[in-house]
Amino acid sequence: MKKLWISLICVLTALILAIVLGYIFIATILGSILTSTFGTKTTVANAALTPTFLKLWHLKVANPPNAKEPYALTIGRIKLKAPITTYLSQNVMIDKISLDDLTLVLEYFPGKKRLTNWDEIINHVNSTNTTSSSKKNTGSTTIKELTINNIVIKTIDPAGKVTTTKIKTLTFNNLSTEKGDITAQIAKTILIRMLLNIQDYVKFPIDLTKETINEPIKDGSKILEDIFPKKN
Repeated sequence: MKKLWISLICVLTALILAIVLGYIFIATILGSILTSTFGTKTTVANAALTPTFLKLWHLKVANPPNAKEPYALTIGRIKLKAPITTYLSQNVMIDKISLDDLTLVLEYFPGKKRLTNWDEIINHVNSTNTTSSSKKNTGSTTIKELTINNIVIKTIDPAGKVTTTKIKTLTFNNLSTEKGDITAQIAKTILIRMLLNIQDYVKFPIDLTKETINEPIKDGSKILEDIFPKKN
């Protein structure tokens, strides 16, 4: 009986230690997952987890090696509102995600092909999506509301000229996807929805059709063709 109690105490101690370490290193863990998703070094400076919120500060997505700017994307604060238990479910339901102080850098590289830093990042997102789709995955992630505040888009032409565009707020409702792990699903959903909509403000050189970004994002009752409309 004594040995049983000792074993039980050891198991509980190990479990508590694992939870504590996971909490302490959550920023590092998320940075590692997002690095794998985007294909460039991604870091999260700090993170906090409560029973109803997950908060991240100073997320930075590094540019590909041939870019002059150090970062392709930076976000000052990310706040996810959802019960902590939802992240353990097969079908994750997030009430709201808020992104504050987001800066996106669109850098054109010299050459006739007019390639940008985002070509390489999106190609990597597609490759990871193809890999994940080859594995059986019946789970889904749904975001009831996504709000992006204080957006700055820096466009850098091949000669180095910088053009800055500011957008106060973008809001989207009922976004969902069904491929990849939870963190990757959320990251891809936000990235694709944001890139599709900033085209109303900045001419984005990448043809964002379903052939370019093969991620099955659902927007309310709309089907895939509604999300990736054919260009006239």
